[in-house]
Amino acid sequence: MPGAEFLWLLLRHVLPRRFRRVRDFGILHANCKRLVQLLQLVLKVPIPSPRLPLQRSPVLCQSCGKAMTLIARMVRIPEHQLC
Repeated sequence: MPGAEFLWLLLRHVLPRRFRRVRDFGILHANCKRLVQLLQLVLKVPIPSPRLPLQRSPVLCQSCGKAMTLIARMVRIPEHQLC
């Protein structure tokens, strides 16, 4: 990708001076969860019940056969794609 095209795509996300992101105000604000819950209650919007995490079988040690405690997990990061 040419440098000029990359800069154009990047600068499309920069707001002009004195403009604010919409998500910083109203019900899109990060601290507005209670208001959203109240609106859902008043408007009788069906609220889905939280899903319980799936119970996985324990990982067993190959040497002694006891259950191991996982302290970290390696996650493959997909390659980034612009647009």
